[in-house]
Amino acid sequence: MAITDLFDLNNDAYSLEGKITSVIFTDDGGTITGQGDATLYGTVKLTYNLKTNPKVPGQGIMTGTGMGIDEDGNLEIGHSMAYGNEMGMK
Repeated sequence: MAITDLFDLNNDAYSLEGKITSVIFTDDGGTITGQGDATLYGTVKLTYNLKTNPKVPGQGIMTGTGMGIDEDGNLEIGHSMAYGNEMGMK
């Protein structure tokens, strides 16, 4: 399964072929890490942190960070955040 199969990416997104390297779930969330080959950035490392809302079952937030090296050798870092219901954590 590709990382891109897990998330809805807009049309401006670069393609990424990769794999999930670690999935750790806890009672209050978890962490998903992955690594892949992105067209512009070469090898990219991704980390998504999941946190449940203890007051509302099935609700929580996700924060993510992706890092890669661009064609000029610069470190590029991107961040994301999402919140909502039924994130697959109960």
